[in-house]
Amino acid sequence: MSDEVLQVIYKSVILSKLLYASSAWWGFTNAVDRQRIEAFVRRSVRSGLYSADSPTVAELISDSDDNLFENVHLCSTLTTIVINEY
Repeated sequence: MSDEVLQVIYKSVILSKLLYASSAWWGFTNAVDRQRIEAFVRRSVRSGLYSADSPTVAELISDSDDNLFENVHLCSTLTTIVINEY
């Protein structure tokens, strides 16, 4: 397989499992836990499974948190609009 295909598979399978529900558990990790996760991703970069210029785990989790907050806010706003229309 080409490097691009391997990177897509890595992101789809490995990173998605690693980051599953990260909004719930990331705050409970300590510095050692975070270093171990980042070390795992660095090994993936050395193996060619993850691009070195791709976001770090912390950046991916931050983006995920932002996305979750925006979706919750949007849902709340839409619920308020629907309730006010009745």
